[in-house]
Formats: sequence, C-alpha cells, structure tokens
Amino acid sequence: MSNALLVAHGFFGDNLFISSVAKKLIEENQFDAVDFMTGFPQVFELLERNPYIRNVYMSDVIGPELKHTLSSYDSSGYDKVFTYQPFSFSIPPAQEAQRMSGIQNPTPDFQVWTKPEYDETAVSFLNTLRQQHPHKKVIAWMWNWKQKAYKFTEAQYWNATDNYFTGYGTE
Repeated sequence: MSNALLVAHGFFGDNLFISSVAKKLIEENQFDAVDFMTGFPQVFELLERNPYIRNVYMSDVIGPELKHTLSSYDSSGYDKVFTYQPFSFSIPPAQEAQRMSGIQNPTPDFQVWTKPEYDETAVSFLNTLRQQHPHKKVIAWMWNWKQKAYKFTEAQYWNATDNYFTGYGTE
C-alpha cells in the first residue's frame, strides 16, 4: 500500500485548495492512501470529512507558516511527503497545488465536505446579509475579516474599492 502526506501551508482557503490534491492522487492511482497535515484547527473537521483523506493531523506549529511539525507522526512511513510553497496565483490555487504535486491533468476544481446543518446556517446567514446589503455581492463572510484586510489601504477596505491583487470590489 502506497501512502502520501500533504503538508499544507497558508490560511483556510490554501488548505482547502491543497486538499483537492488528495482526490487527484487517488484517482490517478498514484497512491492508495493520502494523509493531510494542517496548521489550522478550524479546517480540521472539513479536511477530516474529505473521503479522499485517510488521516488529518494537527501540526505542533499552529498557523500558516511552512514550519509544520508533528511529534506523533513518522514521515518515514510515507512513500512521498508533499510540502507546498505559497501560491503564485498565476493560475487557480487548486490547480497550482495539483501541479506542484505532479498531477497529470490539474484542474481548478475542489470540493469542501461540510455538515448539512452548517450549510443551512451559512445559507441563512448569507441570505440575511444579502437582504441587508442588496448593492453588494455577498458570497462569504469571515468573523475576523477586519484582521485579514492587510492587503487593502483603509480607504479601499471601507469603500470596497477594487484591488488589483484580490479583485474585490463593488458591482
């Protein structure tokens, strides 16, 4: 049985984009089992629900750094350990993660496995936001959004002005 370990970097989205690799590795018969190491407990359950990931490990180092370690795992038990560099965003991130992994036909597709009750809560919350702000496109919401706005000037952030790096903006 051949095994691979995906060691993720970055924030939540990066981890989810990298998780697309597990499906591709299994589908291409490159490995029989794929495990995943993350530095974010917040995405642990989403990764754990992914049917293409056998085990999910929490890094001893919490956060987005590429310094993940896990004292309780032995990397020698893996035929291949994939450690990902930050994305260039020159192509869709899931596709870039797959390309970094040697996938033969990388695609931008990825899936997140959630609990139905979480989905219902999220849809209800987003619908409320859309009603409250009909002039803005609301596709997602993060509770610590202000802390993550480091790529914008204060004026861009509060005015939702287009930003060349992220493409965020008003209609």
